[in-house]
Amino acid sequence: MSTITSILQKPDKSLITPHIDFWVIGGASLLFWIVSQSFSYFSGLSPRTGYYLNNLPLFFTTLSLIVNYPHFMVSYQLAYGRGQKFIFKNWFQLILIPFILVSMGLVAWFFFNSSHNSIVVLFSQLNHSLTPLGLKIPIGLFPRVGLDITGLLVNFMFFTVGWHYTKQAFGCTMVYSSLQKYRYSNWQRILLRYSLLSIWLLNFSSYAIGSTSKLDSFTFFTAKIPHFFYQVSPYLCITLFLATLYFIFYKNYKDNNQLPTIYMLAPFLAIYAWWMPLGRTNLFYIYAVPFFHSLQYFPFTYKLLKGRENKKVLAQKSSLGLGWNFVLLCFAGLLIFEFIPDVLDGSLQSKGKTSFSFWYVYAMLIINIHHYFIDNIIWRFDNEEVKENLLS
Repeated sequence: MSTITSILQKPDKSLITPHIDFWVIGGASLLFWIVSQSFSYFSGLSPRTGYYLNNLPLFFTTLSLIVNYPHFMVSYQLAYGRGQKFIFKNWFQLILIPFILVSMGLVAWFFFNSSHNSIVVLFSQLNHSLTPLGLKIPIGLFPRVGLDITGLLVNFMFFTVGWHYTKQAFGCTMVYSSLQKYRYSNWQRILLRYSLLSIWLLNFSSYAIGSTSKLDSFTFFTAKIPHFFYQVSPYLCITLFLATLYFIFYKNYKDNNQLPTIYMLAPFLAIYAWWMPLGRTNLFYIYAVPFFHSLQYFPFTYKLLKGRENKKVLAQKSSLGLGWNFVLLCFAGLLIFEFIPDVLDGSLQSKGKTSFSFWYVYAMLIINIHHYFIDNIIWRFDNEEVKENLLS
C-alpha cells in the first residue's frame, strides 16, 4: 500500500494544480488512448460507435482552434517577448531561421513552375551514387523549383516534429521529477533522454523509405535512410525502455527508496502509447497526437506567463491579464493558420498554379519548423525564466 501511495503522491509543487497538471501533461491522452483503442475493436459490431470514432478527426480539428494554434503562438510570445537582447543573443533561431524559411516560401511561389534541370541532374547523379548506401536526398526529385522546395521543407518538418515531441516528453518528465525531488545521476538522465529519442528514430525510419506521401493535397517524395535503422529501431526502443525501467526506476527504488510518481510517468508513458506502432493504427492518430502534445504545453507556458504578469504587477505596469492574452493567442492562431493562408490561396488562385493549397501548406510548414527552433531556446534548463518559474 505504501508503494501505491508513493506513486500517487502529489508533487511538492505544481504548475497549475496537481489534478490539472496530471491530466494535461499526459493523463488525459493515456485515458483517451485506452478508451479509443478499446472502442476500435468493437466499432465493427456497433455502427454507432464506428460513427463517433470516424468523426473524431473533425472533433480534434475544431479543438485545434483553442489548443493547437495557441500552443504555437505562445512560443513566439515567450521568445520575442524577452526583448531585443534575448532576440539578438539567439539570432540564429529568431532571426536567421525565419528569414530563410520565409525566403524559401517566396522563391517557391514566384518561381514555382521554373525548371532547374541542372540541379535535377546533379542530385539525380548524387542519389544514384548514394543508392548502394540506402540513402536518397529529397532534392532534385521534381523538375519544378516550387515542388522541390516544398517537398524538401515537408521532409525537414517531419524530421523535426518527432524529435521535438520526444524532447518535450523528456522535459516534462524532468520538470516534474524536479518538483517531486526525484533525483537522477548523469548517466540515468542520458539513458532517459535516449530512451525517448529512440521512439523518434523508430518513427522517422518508418517514414524515410523513399516513397511518395501526401500533406493536405500536396504529393511529395520522402527521404530515404538505410533500411537497417528501421530493422534495428524497434529492438533498440524496447531495450532502452526496459533499461529505463530497471536502471532508473527500479535501481532508484532499491538504492534510495525513490519511486516515480504518476506525474513523472504520465508524459513518459503517453509518448510510448501514441508513437509506438500499436498506437498509430487509428484514423484519428494524426489529429489526436498534435492535440495532446499542444495540451501538454499549457502548464509550462502558464507558469512562465504568470511569472511575467507578476513582475508587471510588482513594477506597476499595465497588463492584459492571462485570460485576454489567451483570447488573443487563439485569434492570432486563427489568422496565421487559417484565415490569411485561405485568403491568399483564394485571391492568388493557388490551386490553379500549384495544384494544391500552397499558402495553407506553407504556413503549416514554416510555423512547425520554426517552432522547433524556438522551443530549443526558451525551454533550456539554464534559462532564467525556466529556473525561476518551473524548477524553483
